[in-house]
Amino acid sequence: MEETTINSNANNPETKRGITKLLLSRKVPEALITILEFFAYCFAYWMPMRLTVASVASSIVASESVMAVFGNELVAFLLAGLIPFIVTEMLANITLRSMFMFKLDLTTMRYLFRVFYGLGLTISGAVSLICFWLPFTVLLYSVVIRFVILTAFMVLYLVFTLKHCVPPHIWGRAMFTIARVYLLINLILAVIEIVGWVMQL
Repeated sequence: MEETTINSNANNPETKRGITKLLLSRKVPEALITILEFFAYCFAYWMPMRLTVASVASSIVASESVMAVFGNELVAFLLAGLIPFIVTEMLANITLRSMFMFKLDLTTMRYLFRVFYGLGLTISGAVSLICFWLPFTVLLYSVVIRFVILTAFMVLYLVFTLKHCVPPHIWGRAMFTIARVYLLINLILAVIEIVGWVMQL
């Protein structure tokens, strides 16, 4: 009986409208969302990048004290998310600004991107923890698993944004622009990761 109640509440249109209203009202401060998004980047990219950070540091400096800093897991955690965060934020903001002629609510679209993408990154990071026990899955996670999870949340973002923020007559143009930049972001980050892997050799 209790399980039936939970399921009915989850499928309740009022509940769905409440979530939609919460997202569109932007009641959670964007500064807080941005901070949480950054930590989500760190979480999602930490596992594949932890050895890369140490390898890059060791190739640049030989000081044991500096290596002790870069070899620290907390430092590696923060540095792992820094480049993906900067690249994504920069390209996402440029893309949204280029869409100003459509007279869209770009502030809400940016806010929603951070929410949906941040959730995708968080789930990706949780999945990546399996690499602790199965180190050979790091490459599979970096190349396939993380991309699939993030793409799924980008699709959710597109569906939600097109429905609530974009007029139907420009759905195609908006979807093409956002999808193209998303693929470009992943291409740039993939190249950076490949360079990191080569430096470990």
